[in-house]
Amino acid sequence: MKRSLTSAIELISLLGYGAVVGRLAASLLCCVLGGCLLDVDGLTGGSLPAGGAGSAVGGTGGATGQGGRAGASAGGTAGHAGAAGAAGGGGSAAAGFAGGGGAGAAGSGGAGAAGSGGAGAAGSGGAGAAGSGGVGTAGSGGAGAAGKGGAGAAGKGGAGAAGKGGAGTAGKGGGGAAGKSGASGASGAAGCGDTTSDPANCGQCGRDCLGGTCAAGRCAPVVAWTEGGSDGGAGVTAIALDASDVYWTTASRLRRQPRTGGATSDLGAISGATALASAGGRLFIATSAGVVACDLPGCTSRETLGAGRPTALAVDASSVYWTDGGTPPDLTDGTVQRCGLFGCGAPTILTLGKNEWNPSGVAVLGATVYFVDRADPSNESGTVRSVPATGAGVPMSAVVHDPIVAPQAIAAFGGRIYWTETGAQAGLRTCDPASCTPEPVVQDGASPYPIVGSRALAVDALGVVWTNDAASASGSTVLTCPVPACAGAPTLVKSGLVDPGALAAGGSQVFFGDASKAGTLYRWVR
Repeated sequence: MKRSLTSAIELISLLGYGAVVGRLAASLLCCVLGGCLLDVDGLTGGSLPAGGAGSAVGGTGGATGQGGRAGASAGGTAGHAGAAGAAGGGGSAAAGFAGGGGAGAAGSGGAGAAGSGGAGAAGSGGAGAAGSGGVGTAGSGGAGAAGKGGAGAAGKGGAGAAGKGGAGTAGKGGGGAAGKSGASGASGAAGCGDTTSDPANCGQCGRDCLGGTCAAGRCAPVVAWTEGGSDGGAGVTAIALDASDVYWTTASRLRRQPRTGGATSDLGAISGATALASAGGRLFIATSAGVVACDLPGCTSRETLGAGRPTALAVDASSVYWTDGGTPPDLTDGTVQRCGLFGCGAPTILTLGKNEWNPSGVAVLGATVYFVDRADPSNESGTVRSVPATGAGVPMSAVVHDPIVAPQAIAAFGGRIYWTETGAQAGLRTCDPASCTPEPVVQDGASPYPIVGSRALAVDALGVVWTNDAASASGSTVLTCPVPACAGAPTLVKSGLVDPGALAAGGSQVFFGDASKAGTLYRWVR
């Protein structure tokens, strides 16, 4: 029997219940075999060794109370807490110690749960105090991932808001590390205020009306200069632009001003100017006596390129072209002529013979010069013709075969030509000159502003702009629309004009004049 009990004790020890349990069992065996007293340390204040480690479910408490070790953690998505160690049995006087709480390890990406604390059982054989409840070890909280701050979108009119950092979730039972704050969102682009009314940002950021007001996102024209009677009582008769300045003529003077505004310079006397053009650092002036040229910006020394009665000018990178209206009173010997930008000795007559009746507009597109004339003085019918820019006496070609009524101005851009007509077909028309079928840009009747005729026209990528004569006094206008044609009615630039006979456009700026007494030069930013 002794051998059997001894084997049982050894078996118990091997199963991991601890040396204390084995020792207690040995003492009991002695009592059974020899009637000895139960001599167990710890009942009178001694201590026994700690209980053996708990299993994964939880440690079993020691005989008098040291807690079992923490249970092993379970892997997986979240760590499961080890079950509490069983309470140690209390002695007759001493309180049992709490069983050890199993600490759950942090699971992958999750927080470990808190270990359950085992409460100490009352000491057996006496009124021992209640055992202290063991506090389970906090599960290791999985650190919360840092919240990534979303970049603030660029705020229109303000800075983008900073991205908010997501906070890490605390581990259960222990507090996972707080997630790091997300980085601030990128600042949005600086706004530019109310673009519907801000004259410094009209319609879009950075569009400066240069002194004009802004309404509904469009700049209004502003007065750049007023004649006021100083130049013989007549207003603006011709306008040209270079990269930095605007040049204009009145009945008696040539003047210059920075395109963005500023002081006006008087460049000297001029008489009977009807057209201006600028190229190659030079200014070309059509006067009642011929075409003259001068170097910019001062225009102090002037040379005559050709005599006659020039009515319109056009330039390219190498030459200046003009129409000569012919000899009064019949005006049936008009011509188209060419000279180099820096002189030519004598101009080249491009048209064959002197049989053009009062040609009044000229434009150059590539290697071809286009012009309008009034072929039949009796009924003011007209034509659009072309001639090679380098030709001399080369036969002309009729570009437009449809009837044209009193054409006045012509311009070219983007592989197309544009011209104005008066009378029964008053309006603006366009075509591809390679196979010209005239198309209306706008016709009288399709516009809320009555169109009688137009003497000035400019066209570029930003649109077509033209002066519009009206039958009534102070009823003339300047109109614009996209190229190649108005989608509906043209847009009004300026109304209330008396005699708008000059216009020039370059980049975002358009200049036009009113040739009435005490006339005015206007600047408009489009």
